[in-house]
Amino acid sequence: GGGAGGGAGGPARAGGGAGGDEEAPVHISLHDCLACSGCVTSAESVLLEHQSGRELEERLAEGFAVVVTLSPPALVSLAQSAGLSPAEAGGRLAAFFKGLGVAAVLDDSVGRDLALLQAAEEFVERFQAHERRQTGAEAGPSGGEGAGPLPVLASECPGWVCYAEKTHGEAVLPHLAAGRSAQGVMGLLTKRLLGGRLGAPPDRIYHCAVMPCYDKKLEASRPDFASGGVPETDCVLTTGEVQGLLEERGVSLLDLETQPLDSLAGDAGPETGGGLLAGETASGGYAHFIFREAARRLFDMEVPPGPLPLERGRNPDFHELTLRGATGEPLLSFALAYGFRNIQNVVRNLKRGKSKYHYVEVLACPSGCLNGGGQVKPPAGTTNKELLQALEASYGTNFGFRAPSASPGAAAARRALEDAGVDTSAGLRTEYHAVENAPPVLTVLSKW
Repeated sequence: GGGAGGGAGGPARAGGGAGGDEEAPVHISLHDCLACSGCVTSAESVLLEHQSGRELEERLAEGFAVVVTLSPPALVSLAQSAGLSPAEAGGRLAAFFKGLGVAAVLDDSVGRDLALLQAAEEFVERFQAHERRQTGAEAGPSGGEGAGPLPVLASECPGWVCYAEKTHGEAVLPHLAAGRSAQGVMGLLTKRLLGGRLGAPPDRIYHCAVMPCYDKKLEASRPDFASGGVPETDCVLTTGEVQGLLEERGVSLLDLETQPLDSLAGDAGPETGGGLLAGETASGGYAHFIFREAARRLFDMEVPPGPLPLERGRNPDFHELTLRGATGEPLLSFALAYGFRNIQNVVRNLKRGKSKYHYVEVLACPSGCLNGGGQVKPPAGTTNKELLQALEASYGTNFGFRAPSASPGAAAARRALEDAGVDTSAGLRTEYHAVENAPPVLTVLSKW
């Protein structure tokens, strides 16, 4: 199956004792948190049933204005399965969803751009506050107030966030980046900006995100992403679930005519950018973008475009990235830690006060988001490793990266949010909450 955290391969009931009429109480274990071997608790299966293709069709029948957002890893997976380029697959998925009655089909490039910009801004703030505290420029306990500690740990991956909240609490949570994920930003933008165009208030807009992992369903259900009690992302469909929806209706992407994806605000969307845009890597490119921005803003050093000098660690899912000064001294120390064994090492060193990094891109799935547990499974005769290599090649060939600061769509969306009365500096951030003593799973998920 897929890697840890991205999840579960499908719902599985947690049965009661032999001969009993009632199911035994279900408790979250470490494996439940990360869903690392495809396990899903009974409460999570209820969540999967709630966020499903069936519910999407029900909301369409009820007259909701449905908006679908496509993520790059999911698009690459569906394209590979159909033998299409991601651009062709995106256009045919737009035709499929609009044939169901969906009002708009978006890519997530604007949400990704705003998420990356927010992440870089936060890192620079934290680094500068840390340096002031280290030099004593800010004396007293209030020095650097409002800026969290270093290292900053990326928070794009909900499997990792879930694990941190349930297992490590306040020992780790202050280090998590406070910015929303691309999905979280797209939910905010969809509910706040599309009402006029769609002729519907936020509670009559139904936002569905197509993602590579099941844990994104858990992220969507967080109360933090429900403004005024209205969820910003109502439903997450995994790549495999979209494939299942196509198969249930007897539809092949090869038989559909392409339609252009819609624009969210201003000059957004691939139809105006000249191609598909996404992060510098298929997992979002957080470490890459923040490294370049921090080098420029903190040290007035321009990192040239092209591959960064990643240094492999003890395994292929751990890499280091270092910015050095004129005499070779390290100025910035970054790491990319994918998969649970690397997460354990990062957290262990953090708790011991031995972390040498300023920023760590943490993902629960080995190999990153292309290997999410919700992706389309390999066809017969193809190994998961072979499929992953094909997905990585497709992403590298078909997606372009444009610096988020040069994104007209992101700038237009930010202005539109401000015009709508949203404080963007606060609106693009979120909070995390320690879960004490791992209560029964239904209670955990009600807080997640």
